[in-house]
Amino acid sequence: MIAFSKKTSDSIVQNWRNAFNELLADGTIMQIRKKWNNILEDDPFPEIEDKP
Repeated sequence: MIAFSKKTSDSIVQNWRNAFNELLADGTIMQIRKKWNNILEDDPFPEIEDKP
């Protein structure tokens, strides 16, 4: 989904993961997917399931 340089500190990677998980938990990711999946041919994140 996203790649970081091997030189990126673990704390930066963990901060990104935490922020992404918050967006996933509050439904923001699903809102973005619903908007853009109507425009894109292929689902860019098939591994993320719709969750309330």
